[in-house]
Amino acid sequence: MLANPIFSSDYAFPLFFLVVLTIYLLVVTKGNVGKMAVNMGDWCVLIFCLFIVLNIIIYNPYKTTFAEILFPVIYFLIYITLRLILGSGGHPKNILFIVFLLVVVEDIVGWLQFFDITRSLNKNFQIMGSFVSPALFTNFIIVAIPGILWLYKNEKHKIGKITYILTIVTSILICFLTDSKLSWLTIAIISFIYFLFLYKNQISVWKKILFFAFSCAIAVVAVLIFFQDSTSGRFFVFKNSLALLGSSFYKGIGIGNFDYYYNLVQADYIRMHPSRYFTNVTYIETAYNEPLQFLIEGGILSFILMLFLVFNVYKYRVYLLKNIEITLGLGSFLIISLFSFPFRTSAVCVLLILYLGIFLSGIKKEKISCKYGKIILGFIVLINTITIIRIAGIESDLMKWRALEQHDVSLSNKQSELIYKDLFKTFGNDKDFLLAFANNRLEYKDFDTAIKLLERASLRSSKLDIFLLLGVNYEKIGNYRKAEENYIKCKYFDPDIVRPRYELMRLYLQQKRLEEAKKTAQDILNTPIKVKSKQAFEIRKYAQKIMDIRSL
Repeated sequence: MLANPIFSSDYAFPLFFLVVLTIYLLVVTKGNVGKMAVNMGDWCVLIFCLFIVLNIIIYNPYKTTFAEILFPVIYFLIYITLRLILGSGGHPKNILFIVFLLVVVEDIVGWLQFFDITRSLNKNFQIMGSFVSPALFTNFIIVAIPGILWLYKNEKHKIGKITYILTIVTSILICFLTDSKLSWLTIAIISFIYFLFLYKNQISVWKKILFFAFSCAIAVVAVLIFFQDSTSGRFFVFKNSLALLGSSFYKGIGIGNFDYYYNLVQADYIRMHPSRYFTNVTYIETAYNEPLQFLIEGGILSFILMLFLVFNVYKYRVYLLKNIEITLGLGSFLIISLFSFPFRTSAVCVLLILYLGIFLSGIKKEKISCKYGKIILGFIVLINTITIIRIAGIESDLMKWRALEQHDVSLSNKQSELIYKDLFKTFGNDKDFLLAFANNRLEYKDFDTAIKLLERASLRSSKLDIFLLLGVNYEKIGNYRKAEENYIKCKYFDPDIVRPRYELMRLYLQQKRLEEAKKTAQDILNTPIKVKSKQAFEIRKYAQKIMDIRSL
């Protein structure tokens, strides 16, 4: 399978760029930072990253691991390294050319998947590049296109210009083939803005026609998005997110805790409206609107930070049109963030940081001479090196975790337990790791350890699998009351999944509570099958048998 290894995990992409930028910094500065220029935008980036780190630490129910604060730390290091590079004579072209090469590779992978020459990492989707979903793939491509447009504008050779234009065209085509309507909308909007900019700068008649065509495209795509199936689900998420915002506006719920609190709110809403059947309602990890989620998680302080950001954008508004391609890059990220989750994709976040660094480096400010240039350079390189080593260690542990899940059956109880305990030091607060560890302990009938791991995970996430497995483990040790509590809780996290009702029905039968078992069986029969599977039909068949029982 052809895949780009730096997209294989969220850690690999920022690791790659931090290594590249650190080397480039040493080459450009030649061992010394002579002058530095700091503006308000730099302070804005620093305050945002610092706020996120402190918020994660304060709201964490357990001791914070480095993996949890890694991303804001590495994003800031990438940003400050880029600013030093551009302030020391480095050229944005070299940075964006690396992005261009990565887009070319992703385009190739995407087209090979389209022609069935190679398969995607997820069998449910034909085209998604080296990512785990088409949404992440198209988000990266769309945000990267303005950077390639910048390269085209600043390219002097005809062959280079043709290469960049062909890459942009093929990138847009592959996005259309993924059926990602958000990418269509984003392309239409940024194209509209770009042609509007050109229109005001005396463009030709054929470009005015294109301008009109893209205006029509925005209207068409907006209609397509409005009528697609997932839209109603997004509105439902948005409504519950606003309810959560209203109850936590001042204090916030903590960065990274949206999953835990939102699904509780959604479950309460479903419980309070038992007569309604909820379509497209499932486990939700993000609000599908990054500004809204940031307000919910950060509270009043995040609102103040967002106002500070708007103030800075207004302050530097004159520079937005001077570097329109970079502005479009920032704008495409903003558009996607209103309907998707780009902040949860490290590759897209790194592009945002690159655009911010290039944009703020273009603001004319008087450079201040620095007497301690060598010390500053040495300090940045040292911090970058330490971070690179730590990230490499986390990436190594992630590979061990993946290998462990694939080959768990070939290991003994003691071997797998020792490996999981070692990985616990790195991923001890990760819900998916805790769930995998608990499944391993359940397999070897270590129910008490599994329960401890799942209870820990339940403080970080409201994922249905966590509570379902808690119910199973509590049932194994004979604590039927706790098992019932968790099965009932699962019913409302995802109404379309009948497994929790099946486990609850089985538990009632085991306790000879026939009426409650029949009531649960009727609930199963009344629930439409969303995803047809052998297990779902067997559960319905078993529920029908329960309805026919007269007595136990």
